[in-house]
Formats: sequence, structure tokens, C-alpha cells
Amino acid sequence: MHIDLLLFAVFAVIGLRLQRRADSDQLRERLWMFNYMALIPAAAIYTCLTIDLTGHLLLVAICASIAWWTTVGVSYIYARLVATSPAQQGALLMAGAFPNTGFIGLPLATLAFGTAGLRGAVIYDQVGLIVPAIVVSNLIATHYARLSGEVSDAVAQRSLAHDLLVNPPLWAALGALLARATIVQQPVGNLEWLGTSVGHVVGPVGFLLLGLSLPLERFSHDKSEVSRAAGAIAIRLFVGPLLLLMWAQVMHVHVPPVVYLIAGMPTAFHVLVITRLHGLDPPLIRLTVVASTVIAVVGVAIGVALAH
Repeated sequence: MHIDLLLFAVFAVIGLRLQRRADSDQLRERLWMFNYMALIPAAAIYTCLTIDLTGHLLLVAICASIAWWTTVGVSYIYARLVATSPAQQGALLMAGAFPNTGFIGLPLATLAFGTAGLRGAVIYDQVGLIVPAIVVSNLIATHYARLSGEVSDAVAQRSLAHDLLVNPPLWAALGALLARATIVQQPVGNLEWLGTSVGHVVGPVGFLLLGLSLPLERFSHDKSEVSRAAGAIAIRLFVGPLLLLMWAQVMHVHVPPVVYLIAGMPTAFHVLVITRLHGLDPPLIRLTVVASTVIAVVGVAIGVALAH
């Protein structure tokens, strides 16, 4: 595990160095697409075909979904209270509501809990909001962009249709679940090679993307912006897992530790992309994404090092 931690750190440093290349944007986009179009769908297929579909698992999924939607509600209330504009309100709402369950969550879950952690992370990633998170975040972004006059209804509808149709992780998970319901009704026992392969690749790719994505330019924010961002970060990293714990107690459900870990992942990178496309205070989102990611990665790395 210490070797994995060192390896991930090396890939993150390599990513930071690669940012200085002229083609770093293209490299980042290609790695993102490889992760989104291949790695996460492969993890989804492995999980859905090998996991034991029990009543307890269903209860965990329901509990996680309720907790995530509660986190969205808390983020909405916080944004309404502190934001100074519709654009900033939308940015703060999404910063607190949407965790990076994919290319940061999967490698950190694998680092902390191994292949079993990868399965738990994929379940949370795919069913956490029931509706795909990127679709929900796009709806929120287009709503606040309309209030700010940044996008038209036609552009918003095209973006939503694209997010629904071009979603390989969702379609991979649905296809595998359909196979489990009709053809393969028992867990497949000879797919451990797929889980092991994904587990070996997802970490280096995720941390390479992390290094390629962390902005190198200096931040420039006043104290009020930093304080607003800090509140959203606290919701994302700490309130989310606490709400999951609360609902687990209310529903009397034992939630695996990896689900708590994924519930406390940093602000999703896709939020930065969506807010930039919709003009919803990208500098503030960049601050929350970078700060929450650094806190989460360092925190998990220290926890893993101490535990082993």
C-alpha cells in the first residue's frame, strides 16, 4: 500500500510537469476521455456482474441516495444564504453538492480498501443521485445561467440531451444490470482479472489527471470569496459523510466505510467544466475544486500511511 501511495504521488508530479508542454490540454482531454469512456465503464461492468445483489446492498444504495440529495439541499440553502448573485449561487450549490466520485474517488477508494473498495465506489458513483450527477449538475447550471442571462433555452436543451445520450458509465452499468436480471443471475466468479486490471490502472491515470488539472497560476480572491468557498468545501468534505451517517442511523443500515469515503470526496472536476461553459463564477469553482481536492488526497494518503 505504501508503494501504491508513492506511485500515485509520482504520477501526480509527472502530471504537474506535463502541464508545461504545449500539448498539455490535448493530453488532459485524451486522458479524461479514456477514463470516462473506458476505465469507469469497465469498473461499472465488473461491479455489476460480480457483486452480490442483496437486500442489504439495496438499502445501502437507497440510504446513500437519500443522503446525497440531502447534501444537495443543504448546499442549496447555504448558497441562498451567502451568495451575492445568481451565478455565484449556482456555483456554490454545485461546489458543495457534487463529489468527484470518478477519477479521484475510484483511485482513492482502491488505495484505501483495495478491489472491494473499487466496487463500493462504483455503486455510489452510479446510483448516488439515481439520475446521473452530470445531468443534475447541468440542470442546475442551466437554471442559474438563465437567471444570469448567460445561455438560451435551446443551448441548455442540447447540452442536457448530449449528457443523457453520451454517458458510457451509465449505459455500461445499465447493460450489466440488465444482464444480471435476465441472463447472468448469479455473480460472475471469473472476472477478478478485470477488477484487478482496472484497480491497477485507475489510480495512476487518476493522479496523472490530477497533476495535469491542478492550475499552476496564482489565485486571486478576497476574504469574502474565500470564506464562501470554505463553507462549500466543508459541506462537500464533512457534511456529506455526516448526513450519510445520520441517515444510516435513522434507517438502521450498516453502510460500508468506503461509501463514507466516497461521500466525502472533493468537488467534482466536471463542475468546473460546466460552470465555465455556463458562466457561473469559474474562479470561485476553481478555488473550491483545487482546495477540496488537495485536502481530500492528502487526508486519505495520511490515513492510509498511518493505517499500514
